[in-house]
Amino acid sequence: MAIVNMTAMVNFYTQVFELNFEPVEMFGTQLFKTKWGSFNVLFCPASLAGNNAQQNRHQLDIYVDDLDNSIKKVVSYGGQLMGEVSETDLEKSIGIIDPDQNTMVLKSLKN
Repeated sequence: MAIVNMTAMVNFYTQVFELNFEPVEMFGTQLFKTKWGSFNVLFCPASLAGNNAQQNRHQLDIYVDDLDNSIKKVVSYGGQLMGEVSETDLEKSIGIIDPDQNTMVLKSLKN
C-alpha cells in the first residue's frame, strides 16, 4: 500500500486490525511489512512508490468479529465512519475511512 502518513497508518492498522508490523529498511527509507490473514502487506511511502492517487483504487470488505468494537477503534485511532451501520438478514456493515483517506467496508456476520 502506498502510504502518505506512515505513523498514523501503522498505528491505525495495528490498533484496529491487530496487525503486527515489522520495520524494513529498503530504498534508503523505512517501510513496514506484516501478514494479514493470507496476504503479505507492505506499507511503502507513496512518494517512493510514485503513487499520487488521492484515494484507494480498490474497495476492500473486511470481516471482523465484533463490529461495534471495531467501530470504536476506527474512531479512536484516526479513522472516520461513512454513514450508519446497515443490516441485512446475514450481516451488519459500515463504510470507514483510514487516516490516508482509503475507504473500506467493515462487516460482521450475525449469529
